[in-house]
Amino acid sequence: MTELLVVMVAAFVVIAAATVVGPRLGIAAPLVLVAIGVGVSFLPIFGSAHIEPEWFWRACCRRCCIRRRYRCRR
Repeated sequence: MTELLVVMVAAFVVIAAATVVGPRLGIAAPLVLVAIGVGVSFLPIFGSAHIEPEWFWRACCRRCCIRRRYRCRR
């Protein structure tokens, strides 16, 4: 529970910092967050993340079905 709280607070701090620093640098805040994420991904203390392919395909299929207003064939 404590680890989750630390991660959430850290995420809020990073988002707030990106929101403040982005306009000062003349860069959109989401691009600053992407740059931070890429930089952090090279740090050895963070392990690799595995995402099930089914999650990705369901999200894409659902979005296409909503946009085109028909049911998926899957």
